Amino acid sequence: MPLKTCGYTPLQKLQTLLCSVAAGCKWTKGISHTVRPYPIVAELLGMPQFLDQSSITRVLHHLGPTQGQQLTLISELLLRRFGLWRQLERVDLDIDSTGLLVYGRTYEGRRKGYFPRQRGRWGYRMTVAATANPAGPEILALALDPANIGPAGRFWDCLYQAADVLGSFDRLGVIRADASWGTGADIQELVDLGLTFIVKGFSNRTALNFAARVAPTQWESLDLFTRIW
Repeated sequence: MPLKTCGYTPLQKLQTLLCSVAAGCKWTKGISHTVRPYPIVAELLGMPQFLDQSSITRVLHHLGPTQGQQLTLISELLLRRFGLWRQLERVDLDIDSTGLLVYGRTYEGRRKGYFPRQRGRWGYRMTVAATANPAGPEILALALDPANIGPAGRFWDCLYQAADVLGSFDRLGVIRADASWGTGADIQELVDLGLTFIVKGFSNRTALNFAARVAPTQWESLDLFTRIW
């Protein structure tokens, strides 16, 4: 990285960042309270103590596309070796998309997009595939796009990336997603792959079209008024 060394190397700063993620810090400001009070752990990494929040923030500002790809690879390798999903025979997956607003002008790649009740604001769109582990969710796949990019295509990117982390589609349990990916084409592809899923339909017509193909003997009664396929 284009960053000079003054006491701590860029590698040690990135190690501190990864330790903060492992410790459950939601923001970099949590480093000072959650990670820094444990110098014995820092000594295992060759540091007298962990750095403070400001040092990590400066490192993040120097990260480029290459370092971002390397951190993504590191995250995948850590998930493969130490992920909680390894304790499960089949892993349920939640795929969701959300908007991230930004308020400054220095954010690279920001664009105007649609946010609920805030149309035209600047920001990004993030799509995440996370496990539904009782011990806590783990992000198996993530895509960060400018806000003017729709989430439609990212469903399959995240699904295949999560399956790659797990090793195969056979490890996938129930896939849950909202109406953004409830089109007929997406549902048909899920059916063709033989995956189990709960996806809200994009429109009522999608459900009607699929229901028309189901034989009467394939329906099961859930209650007096509801039947399921």
